[in-house]
Amino acid sequence: MTARFPTAMEIASWPDPNYVDPPTRRPLALGINITMTVIVVVFVMCRYFSRTVLVPALGLDDWTMLLASICAVANNIMIIVSMDRMYKMGWHMWDMETSLLFGTIKAAQMGMAAQLLVSVIAGMTKVSILLTYLRIFPTKTSKWFCWVMLVYTITLSFACFWLVLFQCSPVATYWKIFNYFLTAKCLNVKAIYYFYTGQNTLSDFLIFLWPAKELVAVKISPRQRYTLISMFCVGVVICIAGLVRVYYTHLYLTHFDTFWNGGILLVICSLETSLAIACGCLPGCKPLMSRLFPRVFGTTVSRDNSNARPSNSFFSPKYLSSSSGTAHSQSFQLQSLDSQHAEGVIVKQQEFSVKRMDAGLAKSHMPRRQSKVSVGRLVRRGEERLGDGEGSDDDSQEFIILQGRPSTEDEKYRPWRWV
Repeated sequence: MTARFPTAMEIASWPDPNYVDPPTRRPLALGINITMTVIVVVFVMCRYFSRTVLVPALGLDDWTMLLASICAVANNIMIIVSMDRMYKMGWHMWDMETSLLFGTIKAAQMGMAAQLLVSVIAGMTKVSILLTYLRIFPTKTSKWFCWVMLVYTITLSFACFWLVLFQCSPVATYWKIFNYFLTAKCLNVKAIYYFYTGQNTLSDFLIFLWPAKELVAVKISPRQRYTLISMFCVGVVICIAGLVRVYYTHLYLTHFDTFWNGGILLVICSLETSLAIACGCLPGCKPLMSRLFPRVFGTTVSRDNSNARPSNSFFSPKYLSSSSGTAHSQSFQLQSLDSQHAEGVIVKQQEFSVKRMDAGLAKSHMPRRQSKVSVGRLVRRGEERLGDGEGSDDDSQEFIILQGRPSTEDEKYRPWRWV
């Protein structure tokens, strides 16, 4: 439960107990944990709405994040309950009745459960984020990074879970410390907690700040770049929370006021894991945010009679689902004729068409089986610019290289439309 007990001199310096209205961590826990619970629920709902209704593309990363969010909500509620007057987590030791410190300490039981859940939540959240990175960052370096970090995260989460659980023998020593402190056999508790917290903070920095490397190289408008950078700044907040957690872990291990310091430590763990889930849901929420705030998050391109809605977003998965299933999906690069507004936009499409054909190509119809590559010209609306959604006064044009074949000989080419 704690690395040391209070000395006789420290006990003598304690103030008189306050059993009526003592200072506690409960108001802090109520404010932060309730807020974090709402944030987790909202972001996960937005993610699933985007991935099931707007862009049907549910993957393993979505299900992993859902499990992490369920555990996070349960953990947030349990932390609040542990700070109730009945259990007194987050209270000073001198304000607690002596009877609560002997026998089974319910607050300590919930504290142990919360620590184990934090290990599970953090591990599943990072696994989900790494799986998302595999979908949106196609470079070889990113794939190697993701696979290495997946092995690292799963291994360390598994090891830390069991180290924390079996830090003492018998396990009940954690919540019956005064019953077993003379006979229990414990590992180096300080080393376990420092290792557990330190490796978690290190992986926070590695995983949540990794997209900064990709954002520097991606071809998008400055406005979109700033938007994405601001979104990933949430990852910086998570890293800061991890550093604060290291400090309070040290305080928890070196100070005798275990319940008081343990209460704030649990609240910080709740804050860190909940923000990590929200940050991990941001890429999945992009289609919904594009609908609600098109000027900030860009526009979306789709075609008639299709469930596939490719986005010009940096967050769009490389492969999206389609209702056709008769032809292999392809990815295409759109580049502006104006070098000042050159933007790389990945568009995924199975059925290909253009608004107007170049003069050198047949005007009646596109080549069918004879050619795999056709060049066309797409005229954009004057009031909408591809990539950043800003207004444009000129009728700028985009050249599209279309690769692939139509699924049938008689398939008609339908024009693109903007939504």
